[in-house]
Amino acid sequence: MGRWYRLDSAAKVFPAAIAENNSTVFRGAVILTEPVDPDKLQQAVDIVLKRFPTFAARLGNGLFWNYLYENNSRLMVEKEQTYPSALIDPEANNGFMIKILYHSHRLAVEFFHGLTDGVGALEFLKTLVYQYLLLTGKPVQDEGILLLPGAEPKPEEAEDSYQRYYQAVKIEKMEIEEPHRITGTVYKPYGHHVTHLVASASELTGYARRMRTSLTGYIASLLIQAIYMEESKRNAVTKPIIIGVPVDLRRLFPSQTLRNFYIGTRLIVPAASSLELEDLVNEVTKQLKQNVAKEHLQLMMAATSSIRFERIPGVRIAPLMLKNLFIRQLYKRYGDTTTMNLSNLGKVSWPESAAGYIKGMEFVSYPKARTPINCAIGSCNNRLNISFVRNMVEDGIIRRFAELLSTHTGLEIEEYSNNWGAQENHPLYPDYRLAHPAPKRKVAFKPDRIIKEWRAIMHR
Repeated sequence: MGRWYRLDSAAKVFPAAIAENNSTVFRGAVILTEPVDPDKLQQAVDIVLKRFPTFAARLGNGLFWNYLYENNSRLMVEKEQTYPSALIDPEANNGFMIKILYHSHRLAVEFFHGLTDGVGALEFLKTLVYQYLLLTGKPVQDEGILLLPGAEPKPEEAEDSYQRYYQAVKIEKMEIEEPHRITGTVYKPYGHHVTHLVASASELTGYARRMRTSLTGYIASLLIQAIYMEESKRNAVTKPIIIGVPVDLRRLFPSQTLRNFYIGTRLIVPAASSLELEDLVNEVTKQLKQNVAKEHLQLMMAATSSIRFERIPGVRIAPLMLKNLFIRQLYKRYGDTTTMNLSNLGKVSWPESAAGYIKGMEFVSYPKARTPINCAIGSCNNRLNISFVRNMVEDGIIRRFAELLSTHTGLEIEEYSNNWGAQENHPLYPDYRLAHPAPKRKVAFKPDRIIKEWRAIMHR
């Protein structure tokens, strides 16, 4: 069996939540200045994957828990054929829950969220691009800001930091507000439409600062305004518009983990509130400051982490089938308590010697049944990429957001899309008319793993 790992405390929900309309797969990608060489990319993957053992893993289904165990197969790079953030079929991917894709100038890595979060994914992507550029003869250096491919993995990178920094606190009864839901016509065949809006990172950040907020605060405020303006065309918006914002806990705790270590927070604006942009910005900024306070994040970790439930007598040794039924019901009730989610990966720093070979970056989240549109942002080389992913035909909210962004800031906004559902394709994306249907998840039960799981549970 080799090395194996328990899922971290955030990841335990993802295997039970996987569905066609909830792939739990996100993407990080770079747009290079030259077309991708697939042979060199394969060589780079063969070298780099050894540095990230928790990514070179299979997802196991035991009697009591899902878990990850060492995968000694070869992770093969693939030419991109289907829509971004599609469900990963491990049987067609040599057992891996990570995919390496290329198309034209794009090098993309897609991750099952049970493996890592955006921060861990970025570390892998940066190391992979560095190694790829070396193999293509580019004179790049790591400059001390990368995890080097040949280095020995640190034990801290594989830890469950939720377990380390969890503090049990008394949880008062929490009222979970029901958010306004965006509805629309789901694509048939099912797929993800991605719209990228690109602007100057420095100018947009400067504009946000002049409004006395952060880039996240400004984008979130604009999203709320766009949602209200479009949704109120059809029906009165009577429930609060809630934007989910994940917070990287490594900013507060000295963790080096490459696995999940974040907490989801919510920005809540009642429908009756003033929707003037300045008022929205003030309210959102106030809530953001409250949400990133250490005391609040510690409370949220205690309230939402699976650790709390695992400590209930009998839960740890309850059969996985029962756990999954419970998790699905819990996820259905509390897993989507937002109108839309906004993930900010921040400014990505590359070695100066490598930056000239990278035109830009893309970050793509995944839509869900009850949050059919989600947003992710990040920047490098002063190009801020705002990516919307949706599984519904209607795009009014995205159109409105782009219009508001351009009108408010006066900035030039570049736009491109994968055109899922359209007859024409963009040069950076494949022709989907040739694509195969999205894979379905197949669950494999491995009885020979049970004894190893039992020993691990009793050894805690």
